[in-house]
Amino acid sequence: MSAGRTVVLFYNPESGQCTGDHPRLEIEQFLTEHGFRSQTILVPQPKKQLRKLVSETAGEGLSFAMAAGGDGTVSIAADLLMPYGVPLIILPLGTGNLLAKELKIPLKLENALTLATNAHYKVFTLDTFSYNDQFYIMNLSVGVSSQIMQKTHSDEKKRFGFFAYFRHFLEQVLGLELKRVHVEIDGYRDSFMATEVMLTNSRLLAINPLEWAEDVFIDDGVLDLFIVRAANISDILGFVLSVFTKRTWQNPIVHHFKIRERCRIETSQPLAVQADGDLVGKTPVEVLIHPQSLKILVPSNEKRKN
Repeated sequence: MSAGRTVVLFYNPESGQCTGDHPRLEIEQFLTEHGFRSQTILVPQPKKQLRKLVSETAGEGLSFAMAAGGDGTVSIAADLLMPYGVPLIILPLGTGNLLAKELKIPLKLENALTLATNAHYKVFTLDTFSYNDQFYIMNLSVGVSSQIMQKTHSDEKKRFGFFAYFRHFLEQVLGLELKRVHVEIDGYRDSFMATEVMLTNSRLLAINPLEWAEDVFIDDGVLDLFIVRAANISDILGFVLSVFTKRTWQNPIVHHFKIRERCRIETSQPLAVQADGDLVGKTPVEVLIHPQSLKILVPSNEKRKN
């Protein structure tokens, strides 16, 4: 990758590993030392202001962009870059960093930075989805996971990392409550009693080594909808076992659908909705699928399953 071009860095100081100014200074110093002109844009900010900043920087001819933070930060960057087709480098400084793990991107900052200068990289194009005119990458959900996100504050994530989520997960498990959920999937309508409804673009769950079904891919042009009816601890344990053994299709409390164009989720009462680790609104929610719409730089020596 040639030096001397402009790079925009999206930096989230509230991400799990962004303590103090050290990560930001390390990134900016790396770019300067390798001949890049860079502009740092702090996120989150009002969307209108962010679009103005990106438009001004893109006019100089962007070589690539960087997103330093968690999955939510990557989603913000992806949404802003979508009109320009600029490839993105992920610097995983969040709590979960699921997308970086999915794409085999180095989790250490100094190693992830080398994607900007190392000739051994490739451009990987993945699917995205949009809700309320905002693009997202990993997942969107209603139920237990969104309640966990609602209760987990940024200071907890900085102090306890993943265990901040685990604490609130236990609270939710002890108070499981089934909700009536109506879904519309590419024109097909159905209704379920559920504790979790998750639309996912990624095979990975937040807890290693748990993964969704083996036919879930981030670049196959479809998203996957999982509807889980877990009414008690026994159901939770059975669900975890079926995921661990890749047999969710045999579990009667799990319904799995493929989505190619759009999905709508409604509930009798408004419930919190999370997308890529951030609260984004309340039900009802309508999601549109955008196949092969985002370019990410990944190590070329990593073998992927397609």
